[in-house]
Amino acid sequence: MDEAKYTMYGGQRGGGKIFFLEQLVSSLRERLKATEVDRDRWKSAALYYRDLYIKQKQEENIMNCTCGDNRFEIIQRAKDDLRQATNIDGSPDEVAVLDSILFRAWQMGWLDKYEPDYKERMKEEYWQLKERYNKLHQMCIKYEAGTLGFTPTCGLSLLADQKRHMGQYLHCLEVRAEIEGIKL
Repeated sequence: MDEAKYTMYGGQRGGGKIFFLEQLVSSLRERLKATEVDRDRWKSAALYYRDLYIKQKQEENIMNCTCGDNRFEIIQRAKDDLRQATNIDGSPDEVAVLDSILFRAWQMGWLDKYEPDYKERMKEEYWQLKERYNKLHQMCIKYEAGTLGFTPTCGLSLLADQKRHMGQYLHCLEVRAEIEGIKL
């Protein structure tokens, strides 16, 4: 500010009402910045403790078996099968490691064959995929022939890639069904 404004309010450079107001505004700005930082810090701390609480409740539900699935039966069947097929003994350390691995395998969906109704689910999956594959195949044929009733937003090459991958998946399901003795 120029000197005339300071003297107008009865102050001099470094003193008077203007200097006081500048200091007050500066102080308020610093406090506002500090409260924003504190607010962000408290918000992130609250989110951290909320997430920690949710995680603890989920672990309690797993330990108390308040889950609505049969994961423990499935894991036990897989564990029994592994013990029969290998030389894993019943030492607590090996059982703990095996339980941990089987739980992760269950989460990934790799223990489906130990579920009692996996064969029916596999049949449903196969027939749904086969129906979708046939519909996509018909659409690709009409697209190539120019008789498709609409214009797709993606190109024929992408649709052909999708059809190829679906065909490979169908093949895998058919081979797996043959190995496991499932009639599709």
